[in-house]
Amino acid sequence: MTRHRLGSLARGVARQPPTTFGPQGPPGPAGPPGPPGPAGSAIGVAIVTTPGTTSVTIPLTAVALRVTCGGAGGGGGSGARYSDGTTRSGGGGGGGGALSVQILDAAAMRAVAAAISVTVGAGGAGGAAKSADGDGNAGDAGGTSSISLDSVVLVSATGGAGGAGGSITDPEPAAAGGLGARCGMPGAAQGAPGEPGKAPVAAPGLSGAGGGSGGGSSDSSGPSRTPGGDGGVPDYFGVAASGDADGTAGGEAGGAAITSGAFLGRGGGGGSGARSVSTAGAGGAGQSPGGGGGGGGCAKLNSSGAGGDGGDGLVVLEWI
Repeated sequence: MTRHRLGSLARGVARQPPTTFGPQGPPGPAGPPGPPGPAGSAIGVAIVTTPGTTSVTIPLTAVALRVTCGGAGGGGGSGARYSDGTTRSGGGGGGGGALSVQILDAAAMRAVAAAISVTVGAGGAGGAAKSADGDGNAGDAGGTSSISLDSVVLVSATGGAGGAGGSITDPEPAAAGGLGARCGMPGAAQGAPGEPGKAPVAAPGLSGAGGGSGGGSSDSSGPSRTPGGDGGVPDYFGVAASGDADGTAGGEAGGAAITSGAFLGRGGGGGSGARSVSTAGAGGAGQSPGGGGGGGGCAKLNSSGAGGDGGDGLVVLEWI
């Protein structure tokens, strides 16, 4: 009985053939690309020198931001132009822009917005030359450089004031130099008409340097030309731009823009005053960032010297 049952069970179980595998087939086609990974880090230093406003994304891995803002320099004033035998003064130099430095919390900024707005101030335009009798034209103030988050300004550096235009007002100073921004170096003020141009008085502090003032002239027995003043220079950096001595070339410009190292620009040199039939010297341009423009020289018959333009500002972003 037992054998019969076992035999029946054995007959009811189907025998399985041995498992065999064929050769491996070719690889299948590549799958679609995966989703993009997180944004990469932009840790490092960025120097923004072009005037205007731009948006900068806050890096996801940044911990802090060290900001350096340099305001733009003011433009120099143009010299006076009078033909009636009176004394005349050159224009005042433009003031240097301020420099502001601050460290900010990057994580706190990201909690408000994904990007910051960076604004670089433009240098103030120098006063236009005078081709007809009249006081010189004042230079324009330099623009403010800043960064802002969600329309709130976090760090800013104001620009220097423009230099006053030359005049015949005597005995008071005829062409005030532009004020330097925030403890900065002011532009040189022209003294009484007929005096030589002056260099700015050195002032401690972080700012661009002021421009030299333009030279005046005196008409006692015939106009005597006086040279323009030298441009200012930050107290630790560089050599001053020379004032114009003879009216042929104008005041020396502060120099090429600085984009690394010292973030303070030199002021432009002042233009010289003109004799009866000679040409007055124009003020030199201020160096970027933040150098004030030089004042233009005065004139009797020909055009007076134009004021030099102020140097543009800058913003330095150091993501840490």
